[in-house]
Amino acid sequence: MRLKRQLIRTAICWVALSGWLLLVNPGRLPVFLLVVPFVLLYLALYELWISLAFAWQRFTRGKQRSEHDVRQTARFVGLFASFIVVLGSLGQLVLRDVVTLLLLFAVTYFYVVRGRKRGQPD
Repeated sequence: MRLKRQLIRTAICWVALSGWLLLVNPGRLPVFLLVVPFVLLYLALYELWISLAFAWQRFTRGKQRSEHDVRQTARFVGLFASFIVVLGSLGQLVLRDVVTLLLLFAVTYFYVVRGRKRGQPD
C-alpha cells in the first residue's frame, strides 16, 4: 500500500513538472517564478528516489532501510541533480563543477549520516 501511494505522489510530481514546462513561456514570467521548474524538478526526483527505494526493498526483500534514511538520501540525490541542472541552465557547468559538487555532497552526506548515528542510542 505504501508503494502504491508513493508511486501516485511521484506521478503527480512528474505531471506537474511536465505541465509547467509545456504550458509556461519563461519569456513572459516574472523573475521569481523562474525558480519554480527547479523546485518541481527537485520534488520529482525526490519522490522518484523514494519510490525506487521502496520498490527495491519490496521486490528484493533485502535489508530494510528506515524511511528516514531513504528520505535523507533522496534529499541529497534531488538537490545534487537540481544543482547540476541549474548550473547547466546558467551556462556554468563544467567538469570541475560537477566534481566539486559531488565531493561537497559526499562529505556533507557522510557527516549528516555520521551525526545521526551518533545521536541514536545503542
